[in-house]
Amino acid sequence: GMYSHASTADKFSKTTGSGGNGKLTYPVGLITADEIAFAGGHAGNNAPNTYYSLNSVGGSVVGDYWWWTMSPYHANSSSRAYVFFVYGAGCPGMLSRVDVDSWSMVRPVISLKSEVVVSNGIGTSDDPYIIEL
Repeated sequence: GMYSHASTADKFSKTTGSGGNGKLTYPVGLITADEIAFAGGHAGNNAPNTYYSLNSVGGSVVGDYWWWTMSPYHANSSSRAYVFFVYGAGCPGMLSRVDVDSWSMVRPVISLKSEVVVSNGIGTSDDPYIIEL
């Protein structure tokens, strides 16, 4: 049929439990549209002062690049799928939607334990944050 279930080979995971393929060494994900909204971002308005847009000295962490979230937006009648994405510096922090076959950046996120501290760095590619336990 038009829709099919993903095979185990497509289910990237750290372990083979629950049908995963065990291919990931370091599991990461993408941020959700809900997390963007909880941080102050929303559709139609810039959100330039959010943690996901700025480094510690107020510069953009992504420049002009747009980046996908993992949240689906919708699929239309011609079977085109859309996801939420976040604008770069041109419309900083604004949440919108984009066709999944268009070009956007993937920006992985990780979850850190509460004991983790940032000891150095400002969050740029030249001077990244240094994470320590």
